[in-house]
Amino acid sequence: MNEAYDLYFSNLSDRELDGAIVTITDSCKTLQGPDRAVMESLGMKAAGEWRRRHPGTICPTMYNRAMDSGGFPSCYSGPTDTIVLD
Repeated sequence: MNEAYDLYFSNLSDRELDGAIVTITDSCKTLQGPDRAVMESLGMKAAGEWRRRHPGTICPTMYNRAMDSGGFPSCYSGPTDTIVLD
């Protein structure tokens, strides 16, 4: 299963990967128990693919969400730059 999702995420376009990260993040907010753990694992894989492609950046949709809510919280230590999707 792990290798299949690695391959899946690596074959997505940047725009599709951005969307997958957001969808997974949103799902984690509502799920509980084993389902949430599975989604969190998938989220780590998707985010890992993003970091592989675009080191030191955050996906555009998550960046926009942070900006829409007033910026990154002071406890956030991840990347604060993004890319422009085609």
